[in-house]
Amino acid sequence: MALKISPPENTEQCVYNLPFNMTELTSTFKGCRSSAVGIDKVSYQMIIKLPYDALEKLLEVFNIIWSTGKFPNCWKTAVVVPVLKPNRDKLNAKNYRPISLLSCMNKIMERMINKRLNWVVNNNETLNDPFQSGNRQHRTTMDNLMLLEQEVLSAFQNKEYVVAVALDIAMAFERINKVSVLTKLASAGVGGPLFKYISNFMEGPQITVKVDSTFSSIHRLENSIRQGSSLSGNIFDIAVSDINKYIPKQVNHGMFVDDKIIYVRHGNLSVIQHLLQRTLDNISKWSKTNGLKFSFEKTQGIVFSKRAIADIPVLYFGNNQVVFHTELKWLGLNLDSKWNFRKHVQITRNKCLKAMNVLKVINNKNWGVGRSCLMKLFNAFIRPIMEYGSVIYGSAKPNDLKPLNTVYHSCIRIITGAFRTSPVPSLYVESGQPPLETRRLILLSNYVTKLMSQKNNPCHLIVTRNTNQCFRVLNEKYPMPIRVRMERLVHINESKLIQNIIQINDKVSPWSSQQPVVRMLTDESKKSILPYEARNLFYEFKSKKQGRCLFAFSDGSKSTSYTGFAFSCENEVRSYKMNNICSIFTAELLAIYQCIDYVWSLAINGNLLYSEIVICSDSKSSLMAIQNIFSSNGIVQDIIYKVKELQDLHTQVEFLWVPSHCGIAENERVDLAAKNPTNPIPCDKLYLDDVKKANKKILLREWEDDWQTNFGTNKLWKIKKDIKPWKSSYKFHRVDEIVVCRLRIGHSVLTHKHLFKREPPPLCQHCQAILSIKHILIECPAFAMQRRKWKIDQSLNEILGDDKDKISRCINFTRDLKLFARF
Repeated sequence: MALKISPPENTEQCVYNLPFNMTELTSTFKGCRSSAVGIDKVSYQMIIKLPYDALEKLLEVFNIIWSTGKFPNCWKTAVVVPVLKPNRDKLNAKNYRPISLLSCMNKIMERMINKRLNWVVNNNETLNDPFQSGNRQHRTTMDNLMLLEQEVLSAFQNKEYVVAVALDIAMAFERINKVSVLTKLASAGVGGPLFKYISNFMEGPQITVKVDSTFSSIHRLENSIRQGSSLSGNIFDIAVSDINKYIPKQVNHGMFVDDKIIYVRHGNLSVIQHLLQRTLDNISKWSKTNGLKFSFEKTQGIVFSKRAIADIPVLYFGNNQVVFHTELKWLGLNLDSKWNFRKHVQITRNKCLKAMNVLKVINNKNWGVGRSCLMKLFNAFIRPIMEYGSVIYGSAKPNDLKPLNTVYHSCIRIITGAFRTSPVPSLYVESGQPPLETRRLILLSNYVTKLMSQKNNPCHLIVTRNTNQCFRVLNEKYPMPIRVRMERLVHINESKLIQNIIQINDKVSPWSSQQPVVRMLTDESKKSILPYEARNLFYEFKSKKQGRCLFAFSDGSKSTSYTGFAFSCENEVRSYKMNNICSIFTAELLAIYQCIDYVWSLAINGNLLYSEIVICSDSKSSLMAIQNIFSSNGIVQDIIYKVKELQDLHTQVEFLWVPSHCGIAENERVDLAAKNPTNPIPCDKLYLDDVKKANKKILLREWEDDWQTNFGTNKLWKIKKDIKPWKSSYKFHRVDEIVVCRLRIGHSVLTHKHLFKREPPPLCQHCQAILSIKHILIECPAFAMQRRKWKIDQSLNEILGDDKDKISRCINFTRDLKLFARF
């Protein structure tokens, strides 16, 4: 007889057990891509395109399922399609990867449930393992790797050892114990519909295997959860949430889904061996209690140290001895005992070279795709491989990172069509792609900025505490920890932006708030409507309210010297000056928030005489953002929460988009106040996205300053002083793009082919001068008549600048000389 777990009582009214609303349902549609159908043969598109009345009925069905915890049996059945792994024997069943196809209708409902379950896990100390990064919002694999890096580099600086053991849970999702999960949910106080649904979700999942058009008989699984379900990840996290209780405090650890690592830093290997052995014994006992099993084949150890290692620790996991290696692959990074990443860089380089074949196949001077398409393919297929883990391996020595530069330069040459002898700085500026070192610094800055906004992230302490607290003496010959690398970005540290970031708030449950009402004054765009038409529409809308509601206006403004916002309410106008790094989007949102906050203060003090408020804004993007109750933007969350508070005070709030500068007196008044802000903003904190953009600008400005200062003899520098890609570089024909690029850089087949043959530079056949792009375009007297014909200027800046008409004349000029094909 199965053990029955009793959930806590009186939890039906908890916020996570509320009925689903239409906003939750429609928000899940955004993540629904074209997908194979499940056993019921209902596709996403069939559901998404249902009329509103039908969606209301569907929502009603979902809420009945939610309240009862019972759902159709076909939802429990997954269609498994075996897909053969590359270059494997098709006669061996182990060489097939099972792809699970579930009911699309079921997946939509489970997406709604998963958002609630994720919120419950994040805000429940019993269920939330702070060192688990898998399936956690705002968390990545880099968090676990960063904790390991901090210990390893601290050990190098303090002449200690770090011994790490990587573990992997075998068949993780197939071995989850239902009783264990439900017991942990009940002990955490989770009950009601959420508990009942998870209980039924884990009750006897079924599979049927499909090969071609043939289905096998349905097979029932005892201890398993359906792979492919959005709930599976969070349920697995709950199943392993108590593993950290079995790990001693002296032992560091991290986990990403089913990949676990434990490691200890100490100057004595015997102490490390004792602590790790005790931890492995505890984990072995825990796995038996929870019905999970670790893969002994994937259990590996490594010793990180710059010192000579006399004796490798002897550790046992169960009845098997842990095998130690000098290299270890964990979470996609190839780690080595010296933390130099030479092997990882080489493996990454080989992967990039293989992916680069995509560019080579469709690149041809005569019929190839354009630069824009090639750049998109590079960003989609090659850049992610190159930059994954750069926050960690970026601490390696520059010489060890050089192999990636050659691949990067080859990709840019293919994309732009630049000749092989083109100088590397010219490649960067012509393509608008910064050097890899700058790219890595941007990613490092983004990551540190994100950590500064997450107090609950274990890595937050790494980037906030002083370097002197971690190291007695900083030895420059060892890799530098992330905090030190960030401190050495002088201009970013001087700006002091990172210290003022607003913390991410995940405490408020989004579904408990109703979607704000947003109306458009007109469905036409601003350009399509005349000012007097917009003005008449507004006053018509206002007259329909018959004086029953209060109209308030908000606006934001930004220039090179200031960023400000203002709002007006009950004939009072208030304007505020912000930090100039803030975007116009942030200014518009803050204007709306401060306006709502002012209305709320009137309501809470009993001074609000209206039961309905209409807040008018000319920022359509801000109002569209407010409609997303699951937005991660902090200001949007604050606005939605304030709207809910006003609704609790029996005050309804609407938002109205009105076109700007259409003669509405109140709107013009607020616009003028936003352009002349007088008061400092009540809160001097900054938002994550604004700080990221500001730091990126600082780093790109350093690259631009270097280009403008140190490359005065470069041929492209004399034409192009800025680093932004020019629009005239993108042409209709691929061959035109290539020729324009080579003319600007000053290197072509005609003028620089001799370098490969080790011959003297070619001479002009007309005047015997050294042949160069400059000589052909403006110097050679033999081409004077053609220059007059095509109106070619006497300056390379004018001829090859960012002017499409002049570029077209230059191309025709080279064609007239019969030289176009020789570039």
